[in-house]
Amino acid sequence: MLLWALGFVEDLFFPDHICDVPASTSMDGGVVMERHRALNWLISGDAWDEVDLST
Repeated sequence: MLLWALGFVEDLFFPDHICDVPASTSMDGGVVMERHRALNWLISGDAWDEVDLST
């Protein structure tokens, strides 16, 4: 959907199959946690220091 929103693809197809995306083994845990916090902060409306990361 992001590629469509940015104009890289013209059509969105019905999501009836699993995306085959290779997993990266070189992910930095700190970066993953900050992105997790940021997404939860955006949808929760809580203060940055009070975002629940218990998922």
